[in-house]
Amino acid sequence: MSANSHHLALRVENAVRNALDCDRFGFGGIADADFIERLGYYTAFSVVLDLQYQEKRDSIDEFLQKYYDLSGININGNEDRFRRAIDEFMDLVR
Repeated sequence: MSANSHHLALRVENAVRNALDCDRFGFGGIADADFIERLGYYTAFSVVLDLQYQEKRDSIDEFLQKYYDLSGININGNEDRFRRAIDEFMDLVR
């Protein structure tokens, strides 16, 4: 993985850790940038957004449908798409 992809995973890790109030190995390791980078952007997005689902149901459903394919693709070669998803994710969790 590239340094840039790890930086993106760290952004998501921080959002997960803040939302779940845990350390980087919290919530079964989902709050860890290494896990997120290898396997779990979509999983991390889903966990955090679930906590806010009642308040932002339509926006969250739209986001999860829009980026469902991220659960099965590698960030390398798709960094712009991941970056857009992370930016939208960060807006949703504010």
